[in-house]
Amino acid sequence: MVAGTRWRGMFEERMKNVISSAEASNGKIILFIDEMHTLIGAGDYQRRNDAANMLKPALARGRIRCVGATTFDEYRKHIEKDPALERRFQKVHVDKPSEQATIGILRGLKQRYEEHHSLEIQDAAIVAAAQLAGRYVTGRQFPDKGIDLIDEACTSLEGSEMIVGPDHIAQVVSRWTGIPIATLDQEEKVKLVHLADRLHERVVGQYEAVNLVADAVLCSRAGLDHSGQPIGSFLFVGPTGVGKTELAKALAEQLFDDEKMLIRFDMSEYVSPGSVLRLVGAPPKYLQDVGQRRS
Repeated sequence: MVAGTRWRGMFEERMKNVISSAEASNGKIILFIDEMHTLIGAGDYQRRNDAANMLKPALARGRIRCVGATTFDEYRKHIEKDPALERRFQKVHVDKPSEQATIGILRGLKQRYEEHHSLEIQDAAIVAAAQLAGRYVTGRQFPDKGIDLIDEACTSLEGSEMIVGPDHIAQVVSRWTGIPIATLDQEEKVKLVHLADRLHERVVGQYEAVNLVADAVLCSRAGLDHSGQPIGSFLFVGPTGVGKTELAKALAEQLFDDEKMLIRFDMSEYVSPGSVLRLVGAPPKYLQDVGQRRS
């Protein structure tokens, strides 16, 4: 809409044509606006006649059907600051899909990726992509991380390979996370059954702590934990040198094959009140709020 607008008024004319076409369709046209927060200020940085203000009259009269999409952060940062635009839309929260729902989404996209990459994707690879993404790929949401796993596995085939299997998914996860492929290929049951024994190879004694940690991991892998909640929260209390930190390192090594995957905070560095900002960070600020005076 903005591309190619050389003179003032060209963007407004395009927007009015789109709105007029939607109004004339009598509800047969639904406008979908991705990244809806970009409406604010689009076409006029002074916000006197931007895209948001041009849409408001038609939205208020109910002449057009419109669906917008944005993130929670952008909604709070932009949409909530324009109450007139906010009240013209019904807010709908869209939760991330579960692992099983992601498998269904990937199966729906399977044919499209097979045609695009000219190969075959096994159903076991789709299931593995959802399971391994949920277990090992953190910091990203379903279904994006599962889709990216499938896409990268398709592009990583070499030579005459024309079938994407679970092994290819495991290789991609290994590149992303640094976890050795052997760990992903092992039978999960065998690894978990002997988790307590493996922990005792590094931690002498402390049977209660080791068993509690091992049981929490077993329950999580068996699907008995609550979705969206951490596997467990433990507070190891005891004198210096009894193995509290060693148990945490041993658990990280068993789960991720590297004790360096453990994130350790030495709270002795945060004794003074002012040093807590080093841990939680400074309070958030917005660029547009800088320099404003408050009476």
